[in-house]
Amino acid sequence: DRLTAIDRHLRVLETPVRAKSSGSDAMASMSVVSALERVQAFMSGVGSWSEMEAAKELLSDLGKPADTIVQEARQLSSDLGFMAQALGGASEKWRDERKTLCAELDSIYDNVPIDESAYTLHAVFIHSGLSPEYGHYWVYVRDHDKAKNQTRWLCFNDSDVSVVDESAVFNDSPLPGQDTANPYYLVYVRTRDLDGTVNFGV
Repeated sequence: DRLTAIDRHLRVLETPVRAKSSGSDAMASMSVVSALERVQAFMSGVGSWSEMEAAKELLSDLGKPADTIVQEARQLSSDLGFMAQALGGASEKWRDERKTLCAELDSIYDNVPIDESAYTLHAVFIHSGLSPEYGHYWVYVRDHDKAKNQTRWLCFNDSDVSVVDESAVFNDSPLPGQDTANPYYLVYVRTRDLDGTVNFGV
């Protein structure tokens, strides 16, 4: 989609351009726009240098007309400057477009009535094991206390029931000792029905 294309373009623009630094074996890296701007500045300097009388004399001795050097340097400087300006402008445009698209995606459900279309995650079944045919299962269940207007997560693990922090449910990486644990089944409840559906009172 468009957002994916923009992200791909921006990543390419931000990919470092690596080149040997002048007079050194060290490697310098910068974005392609910065590299173009730097080379453009150098070529502009070469053009100015070529207009010096001493430089013209030197170039004539090398068999290269000074006017040709000046013209080529100016043309290359102009081309590089145009390319840098075009890429820089495109980058700014893409960033603005990306910001707009993200804002639109974030607000896409703003006008959808909550009581009609919204669902709340109610339970997360976890499986730990190398195969679904064997291993260990447990489940995290959201417990909503309407009277206190509080929500907590309970962990049902065999005969043990404990209150756990929300981070344990939504942790991106396995917890210690749970290297093969992954969400196996998710249960959603229509938000408008949440109060009458879930309340363990434990």
